[in-house]
Amino acid sequence: MQQELRLQWLFGALQGVAATAAAVVLLWAMLPAVYPPDAPAASDAALVLPGREFAAVVAARAAAEGDSMVVQAMQPAERGEQQIGEAVWRLEQPGLSADDLAQLRLELEGVQPGQEVVLFWRSALAPEQLHYAELGHGPAGVSWLNLGQLDTWQGQLLELAVGVFGEPGPEPLRLRELDFGGYNRYDAAQRVFAEWRRFQPWQQSSANWYAGVPGAALIRPAAAAGLWAAVALVLVLGWHLWRRGPRGTLVVAGLWALLIPWLALDYLWQVQLERQLQETRAQFGALSQAEKHERAIDADLQRYALHLQQILQPLRHQRLFLLHEANQGHNFTRLRLQFRLLPLNIYNYGNTLVAPEHLRPSDLVLLLKPVAGVRYDPARGLLDDGAQQVAATLLDTHPLGSLYRIAEPGHAQ
Repeated sequence: MQQELRLQWLFGALQGVAATAAAVVLLWAMLPAVYPPDAPAASDAALVLPGREFAAVVAARAAAEGDSMVVQAMQPAERGEQQIGEAVWRLEQPGLSADDLAQLRLELEGVQPGQEVVLFWRSALAPEQLHYAELGHGPAGVSWLNLGQLDTWQGQLLELAVGVFGEPGPEPLRLRELDFGGYNRYDAAQRVFAEWRRFQPWQQSSANWYAGVPGAALIRPAAAAGLWAAVALVLVLGWHLWRRGPRGTLVVAGLWALLIPWLALDYLWQVQLERQLQETRAQFGALSQAEKHERAIDADLQRYALHLQQILQPLRHQRLFLLHEANQGHNFTRLRLQFRLLPLNIYNYGNTLVAPEHLRPSDLVLLLKPVAGVRYDPARGLLDDGAQQVAATLLDTHPLGSLYRIAEPGHAQ
């Protein structure tokens, strides 16, 4: 009996592995189904622009090396209060028709997490208009972009440029080539795996929803793993119905057909997790708690919240109405500031004043910039949102917002 069970487990495992392997072959045949609509074949449009054809127009130090154009040092620049670096490669009059180029494969080495990679272009249809599209940076410095899905990607190209913006990294930026082409199975598979392995730092919404790939990906890994498992299970069931094998073998084969795609999906997640841990360690490792707060993404909001708490300490039992231009959805700035101001009694919604009948004297109103629809008239001491006026006193002004105290509910205009 034990020998029979062992054989069932062994044959079931072999059938499950064989089914998942056969499913890969079938998925390879089905790969054109994920191509963008009306995508041309690779043979219809193929062009390679070596990096040496581009001029490094924004860089502190750059030089051509073989077929590449290398930026050894980025140009210092400012973004608000942050010091960043910039590097831009430009090619004038490339002699290309955007209508014939469906997909871009960019080889750009040395890009660091946190840096932005942007494609710029001008076309003869609107020579004065500069268009752009952001690219992600994937493993081995390769990134992809669906050009045919961009409304502004059309006409004869007058100028083409690639830019990198962000905190400079330790490695030089090496522009190797821009490869324009259509779609075939090999390129599609290469792109899919590059998109799956591409590192995306966690955002503030990652705790609730994590896609694992950029929004323009050909197919998401979870969908691919589910389809892989489904095809493998169909093959297992079909083999069992044809051969009339033992039920135990069917169960074991079905479990393997589910386990292998799940392990592959989990491997992708673990790779992303390990890279995120490395980035977190590099950003916050060996720092004190105060230093960690200073390097956090909401460091400016933390400082502003501490500033407001010092002002509001004597008024902590009053209601605070927080207004912000983003009156819908989960806006990071307004929600993060509300969190930093807890346990104050905060009403965090809307971008206009609350109706006068719902206001009380001594209520507080915080206009978290930007709030374009609310104005304060210091001469008359009135907050005005265009529909109503409320008497108020300015308590504090700051680059991030203004704090007011309601004196007496007003009236509708």
